[in-house]
Amino acid sequence: MANHVHEALRDFFSIVPVEQRTADTLVTLLQKKWRRYRIGFRDRLEERRWYEKAVSQLRGFLLQQELTVQPFMLEAPIEAEITTGLVLRGRVDRVDKESSGSLHIIDYKTGKPPEQPDWTQLQLLALILSRRFPYPVNKLSLHYLSPGTIKTTELHGEELQRAAWDLLRTARSIAREKHYTATAGPHCFNCDFLQICPAKGKAYEQDIEGDFELWRDSLANLTAQAPASHSSNPPLVEPPIC
Repeated sequence: MANHVHEALRDFFSIVPVEQRTADTLVTLLQKKWRRYRIGFRDRLEERRWYEKAVSQLRGFLLQQELTVQPFMLEAPIEAEITTGLVLRGRVDRVDKESSGSLHIIDYKTGKPPEQPDWTQLQLLALILSRRFPYPVNKLSLHYLSPGTIKTTELHGEELQRAAWDLLRTARSIAREKHYTATAGPHCFNCDFLQICPAKGKAYEQDIEGDFELWRDSLANLTAQAPASHSSNPPLVEPPIC
C-alpha cells in the first residue's frame, strides 16, 4: 500500500496541472497504481480494507496541503560522497524549495507515528543534499498520513555536522568489524542475504508481529465471523478498484 500511495502523490505533483489537482484525480492515480500491482493480499476483502485506508489517507492529505506547490524533488534517489571512499545513498519522498531559497525535506509515513520522532533518516538525507546543491536544508518534516499529523523541526548547521560525525563513526566501526551478529527487523527484507541468514525466522516473526493494524483487524474479524460449518464460506467482496 505504501508504494502505491507514494507513487500516486509523486504523479499528483509532477504531472497533474494545478487546476486539476482534486481528490478525484488523486484517487484515480491511486487506482491506476493499485491495478498494476495487487499481490500480497490474503483475499479481496483484505485488499479492499487496505485500499480504503489508502484512499482515506490521500483525502486527508489534500485537506492539509497547498496544492499549487511545485516540489523541488519528488521520489528521487540521491547520493553524495561524504568523505573519500564513503558514498551515502538515499531516497527522498519530496523536497520543497522555500521562498528563502532553503530546502525543506518532507517524508511521507503511512504507519502510526511513534511517541518521539527520529530525525536521523532526514538528517542524513539533508547531508546528501547539502553536498549536491548550493541551497541550505533548513527544515525537516515527517507527514504521518493516517492520523494526518505533521511533525516539523528546524535543521541547524551544528546538527548537520553532528550527523556527519555520527555517520563517519558508524562507517569506521563497520569497516573494522570482522564478525557480524544478525539483528532481525524490518530492514531484513531489503537484504540480499535474507534466504541464507540464520536469523531469517526471526525476521519473518517480527514482520508478522509488527504494527499492521489492518492485518490484525482482518484476523479478528475473520475469527469472529467464521461460520460454524465448513461447508460454506462468506462471499468475497469485490474491491472498489475493479
